[in-house]
Amino acid sequence: MKTIALLILALTPLVSTARTVKVIVDYPVGWTSVFDSSELSKAQTVAKAMGIVETGGIPKKGASGEMKTIWQWLPATWDRISSRYNKEVFGLKGPLSLNTATEESVVIWKCEKFLEKGYTPHEIGRIWNTSLGGAERPFIRRGVNKHGICYDSWAHGEKVAKVFRSL
Repeated sequence: MKTIALLILALTPLVSTARTVKVIVDYPVGWTSVFDSSELSKAQTVAKAMGIVETGGIPKKGASGEMKTIWQWLPATWDRISSRYNKEVFGLKGPLSLNTATEESVVIWKCEKFLEKGYTPHEIGRIWNTSLGGAERPFIRRGVNKHGICYDSWAHGEKVAKVFRSL
């Protein structure tokens, strides 16, 4: 992943402010999205499965305040997770600008981290649905959120695992 990330950095301009550096990335030449490839690593396959479950692989605005993204990021969660990615991969401070290429890179990186910890695709789906950017544990939670949207982390994990097995 670092090789791809460094290649992306080399191909993209940087926007600096006094305190943060944001990497602006659009799909560089030679980039292949997980949605356009059949030869994927396990982390890429989990990421693809989650993207299919979340939005069918098409950026959509969520009903609970999620931005128009494939993996349904809340703004604060994107800032938190992309800042960690930016620091670990590029050694830079601050969140990444959000676009499809940066979103996908961060999701794959995060899936790699979860797989390294021994989590299954089902558990990763549950983490994504309940505690991403927080405790990051595969909780089982069901209910209705403050926006009136029903959630069921077990069912979400099941969907991710089922799509993962089909890819």
